Formats: sequence, structure tokens, C-alpha cells
Amino acid sequence: MELTIKQVKLVLFFLGISTSIIQVLILRLFLSVFYSNELIIGVFLALWMSLTGMGSWLGIKKTKKNISIISVLTLLLSYSFFALVAGSLMGFIKTIFVPAGVLINTWQLILLILSFLMPVCICSGYTFRIFTSFYPNYGAENYSSETAGSIVGGIVVTFTVVLFLEPLQTLALVLAMNIVLFSILFIRKRIKKYVVIVLAFSIPLLFFIFRIDIYSRTPLFKNQKIIESCDTPYGTLTITENAGQKYLFSNMVLQYSGEDIEHYEESAHFPALQHGCPRNVMLVSGAYWGIVPEILKYPSVKQVVHIEPNPWFLNYAEKYFNSSVKEKLKTIHKDPRQFLLSDTTHYDVMIMDVPEPSTLQANRYFTFQFIKLLKEHSKENTVVGYSLATSGNYLSQENIRLHSILYNTLHSVFTNVLIVPGNRNYFLASDNPLSLDYEALYKSNTIETLYVNPYYMNNQSLRERSESIQKNIDLKAPVNKDFNPMALWAQTLSFFSLFNVNSVLLIIIMALLILVPLSRFDLVSYTVFITGFTASSLEMLILITFQIIFGFLYAATGIIFAVFMGGLSLGALQQKKRREIPLFTIQFIFILVVLVVCTSLLFLTKINSPFFLYPTIGVITFVPAYLTGYQFALALKKLSPGHSNKTGYLYGVDLFGSALGLLLISTILIPVLGFVTSGLILVSMNLIITTVLYLRKK
Repeated sequence: MELTIKQVKLVLFFLGISTSIIQVLILRLFLSVFYSNELIIGVFLALWMSLTGMGSWLGIKKTKKNISIISVLTLLLSYSFFALVAGSLMGFIKTIFVPAGVLINTWQLILLILSFLMPVCICSGYTFRIFTSFYPNYGAENYSSETAGSIVGGIVVTFTVVLFLEPLQTLALVLAMNIVLFSILFIRKRIKKYVVIVLAFSIPLLFFIFRIDIYSRTPLFKNQKIIESCDTPYGTLTITENAGQKYLFSNMVLQYSGEDIEHYEESAHFPALQHGCPRNVMLVSGAYWGIVPEILKYPSVKQVVHIEPNPWFLNYAEKYFNSSVKEKLKTIHKDPRQFLLSDTTHYDVMIMDVPEPSTLQANRYFTFQFIKLLKEHSKENTVVGYSLATSGNYLSQENIRLHSILYNTLHSVFTNVLIVPGNRNYFLASDNPLSLDYEALYKSNTIETLYVNPYYMNNQSLRERSESIQKNIDLKAPVNKDFNPMALWAQTLSFFSLFNVNSVLLIIIMALLILVPLSRFDLVSYTVFITGFTASSLEMLILITFQIIFGFLYAATGIIFAVFMGGLSLGALQQKKRREIPLFTIQFIFILVVLVVCTSLLFLTKINSPFFLYPTIGVITFVPAYLTGYQFALALKKLSPGHSNKTGYLYGVDLFGSALGLLLISTILIPVLGFVTSGLILVSMNLIITTVLYLRKK
């Protein structure tokens, strides 16, 4: 069948919209169902790009001469249909392979990612390859059309989907959109066209009427009743009930329950008793409905400042957890780091009831830079409290390393650090002396407690357990920093140790599988591969920096993604209009840009002006993307003959490079080697390929 160039561009534009929305939503659904950290996210995105690249290579012998109307319909509907199926069945599939209460094995997790992504990604990559084969001489325009669609998809996800729609409702709308696109372009009879359009929108209507999103989550909460579930920019929050007890889950991880009194008391009184007479208390995140009443038992308290960046969390707390306490409580709806940069209050007790550093978002509260910020708001006798999970009297080597990193990080800022074992291991830091004699500390205050008191706690047992942990602390362990998140890496290793999985071996196997296609590359292909690797790595570095500064990465990911895609699209179009230049010239400029971007990111965390930060992040996102798109279009002209569809082929090459970059930057380069070393590696790789291009006169 014949298609006009306008029809092809329109199809590719909507392909970009669909795939960008699907990628964000499938990842979001996956994170809400399965355990997640940066390693798993890196694996997810690497597999997404690798499988899409494979799909773009599968159609290598297809041309417009043997594409039927049925084939076009199949192509347009396949990836969006499989995405809807994968999203709808994700919860059910988990309950089949993983019994309730059992942590999923790493290899099972990777196999499940493959099973969810393979049909979606291969079909979308194959669709790109087929439609670009209609007009192979319009490679830059076709590439630009697809990336322009991705811009729209990123904006839609950020400003509408996340705020107003559930993931499955949106995936159903994407499927309906592709059916409508097919009917508009290829159905000639008006009546039949309208019938198809009406039937198309009946699909998402069913998801809205029957709340299928809620139904799909039900198997994940066995023997529990889902009272309410909400998809927010910070994750999926779910309230469940069992035997009158209510539970709050965030992305399937239990955050708080209604009556965890032991946790409330230990979090509040372990640091507060050390001070003895706190007046101003700060609580970051946490179950404030349980912790704040414990703090208010001290008559000296004048104000409790509770900082919680997620407003949905607070709404659920007020609605379901008897959080009517308002006396002396000031709630701040802001990121803690941003709040502290503008706050002038000095606190007596600061309680960090935050999740463990298993993600970059959580890790930013455990870094030297954040703890130093706490020090700037402390007095001489201020006590800061953190906690980590404990496994009784035994700590694995991975847990010892995590404990050592937090201990040394706190000690690099405060004079004294004390570990108090309880339901969790509590780390107390202060410039004043700290004591384990909680019997004496308790008797000096007129408070009533159930657990933190001499009748429940034994000083000798407490001291023995604390000394047992203390003697295992490695004083040579590294300090956790924003751009060298060693605590995150230790937490990741601890997760893998549960399954006796060699995490480094796992990453190497993944990387080798991505590198397999390199055997088919020529020099131009290698250049595109390295540029894809570098561009995706820079995008990840920018996202990490944004997370460190603002703390609401997911809410802004769509915009950053849209700016990046805008650079790709405009760069490809601009090169099409200009004369050919040597590849090594654009590659050399790219090296300079990498240096400027990495240097800029290091200084952005020291600036507290959103009016400067947002435009700067936009510029350093756009410029490398523009050069990447420009180089892609230039490489199309310089690619050696013999490829029936140069656009589809180089598209796959670029995706393979991007996949490897995302995998390595998120799992090894940043956590292990740090930000600066990672930037130097990117510069070195591009310097090598630039030198080779110059010597070969490319």
C-alpha cells in the first residue's frame, strides 16, 4: 500500500507520544508492584531501549511494497495493546510467581521485566522501522517526527496523567488514540470511521466506570481490604484494612500502620531524652500522628515542625490515622532540603524518620551535604536522630557496611555519634556527650511511656547490644555524599545478598548482552553508539542532580524528558538544512559540552534560586540532546551503503548505546566511582572516538 510522507510523519509523531507515555506508566506500575531501587530502574530502562533497538532491526528486509492495510493496523495497535495487557495483569502475575510476603528473587524480577517489556518494545521498534522504510531519504525528518511526539508525551504525562488519571485508564486511552488514528488515516467510509471511533473510546470508558486500576491491585494485598488507592507524583499510595487495623503502603512497601507504638516512642524519646528539655523539634517525614503526641509529652516543647513533601500522604493521614493533633504543630509542605536552605530556626531535636537509602530520593537525606545542613540549624546540645533496620543481634557484612557509612557520615559533621539498639538501630548525633543510661535519662523527665522506660529497657542489655554493633563499625568506610552515594550502593548490595546474587556479575552479563550487536558496527555506527551512551548518561546525571536539589524527580521527569527530546528533534532537522561537516568536528564539540555540563552540575547544588536553576537545567539538558540529534542526521549521510533502512538501523544503534549508558551509570559508575570519575570516563570515551574519526578523516 502507498502512504504519503505526511501520513508517515503523523504515524511516527503519534508513535513518539504513545511510547513516551507507555514507558513512564509501565515503569511506574512496575515500581508500585515490585521492589525498586536505582539498579532495578536502570535495568528496566536498559532493557526497554535494548528491546526497542532489537525491534527496529527486525524489519530490516521489509519495504513499503509488502505492507498491507492489515499490517498497518496490527503495527499501530500492537505495542499499545500489549502495554495495556501488561499493566492490567502485573499484579496478578506477581501473585502467581511470588507468594504473599515473599521477597521476589532478582532473577525472577529480570525475567518478569523481560516478559512485560518484550512485546511492547519489540513491536514499537518494529513499527518505527517499517514506517521509516516508506521514505528512506527522509531519515532526519522521520527521526525528528518521532522525537517531537515524545516531547508531547512527556508534557502530557507530567501535567495531566500523573495528576488526574490512573495508569491503566491512561494506557486504555493510548490504545483508543491509536485506533482513532488508524480510522482517520485509512478508513475511507465515513459511517464505518465513526463507528470505529465510538468503539475505540468505549475501551477507556470501561476502565473509568469499573475502576479496573483498583481491581488490578487487589491480589497484591491478600487478606486485606483496599479502602483507597491513589496514584500520586510521589508514587502509588494505598490504604488497606485488616481486622480493624489500617496500613499505609507506598509502592507496595508498608510505610506505617495505625498502632506502631514502639516505633513512635523510640523515634521520639531516644533523641529527646538525650536533650532532656527540647523546645523546638523538627520531624522530617514519618508517622507524625504517632510521633508528635510522644514529643508533646515534654512540657518544654514550644513547637514541632513537621516537614512532609507529599501532600497526598498528609491527606491520607488526616483521613485514616486519627491525626487530629494540631497543638504546637506546624506542617510544612515542602522538600526538607529546600526548606532548610531558607529556614532560620535552630532546633533542639531533629528526627529523620525517613526511608532507608535504597533509592536516590531517600539517599539524599543521608549524605554529608544534608547532615551539614542539619548542623547549620542546630545548637551546641542539639540531638539528631536517624534509624536503620536491624535483623536482631546479627548484622550481615552488607548491613555492617551500611551502618559504618552512616556512622562515619554523621561523625564527619558532629562530634559524638551513639548507636541505640531498639526495634530499629537508632543513630544519635550531637556535639554534646551522649549516654546509654536511659534509666537515668527517663527518671529525670516526667513522661509516661509503654516501651521506652526502665520497666521495658535494661541498661546492661542495651549497652551490650550497642557495643556489639559499635565494634563492627568500620571507621575507614567512606562518607556518603550527594554525588558519591555509597549508602545507596551498600543498601543495594544488602538487597542482593538476600538471594546470594553477585550484583557485579549480574551487571556484567547485562552489559555483555547489550554489547553483542557491536560486532556488526562500522566506524560511523560506533560513533552513534558512543554518543547514545554519553547522552543517556548525561541525562541520568542531570536527573540525579535535579533529585538532589529538589527531591521531586518523578513529577519533573516528563518535562526533562521532553526538553531532551526537543533537542534531539531540532538537532536532526537543523543538520538536514546544513552542509555536511566532518563527524570528528561535531564529536569534538560534544566533548566540550560534556565537560561544561558535568562542571555545571557540580555547582548547581550550591545555588538556592529556582529562577536560575530551572533555566540552567533546561539549557544543559537541551544542548547535548541537540548535538546528539544533529550527529544522528549527519551519520545518516555518512553511513556506508548496504542498509535498506538507514534510519531504522541507526535508531537501533543509538538505543543500544543509550541502554548500556543507563545501565552502567545508574548501577556502577555513580554509586561506586562517583560523579566526577563518571564524567571523566564519558570524556575519555568520546576523546578516543574523536581521535579515531580524525585519523580516518571522517
